[in-house]
Amino acid sequence: MPSHAASSSEITAGGGIARRRKLQAEVLQLAPADRSRLFERLIASLDSDADVERAWEEEADRRERELDSGVATVVPAQEAIARLRQRILR
Repeated sequence: MPSHAASSSEITAGGGIARRRKLQAEVLQLAPADRSRLFERLIASLDSDADVERAWEEEADRRERELDSGVATVVPAQEAIARLRQRILR
């Protein structure tokens, strides 16, 4: 890998497509665990809105309380998908 990190302007400037392809090829050579960690960091870098993060945390907490209290129940993924398909196809 290059010894310096490319800035976003270097990546998007002229020749950006070639640079992105080279970067992608280098990333794909990483071990799966390293690619996974990189992926998580990249996704996290996109989620920088504190209000959105707080809202999702509150929603997750609400859903957990509903499960704990019995107001909501867990539905297996295949069943949930089947239910959604039935609603869509009506």
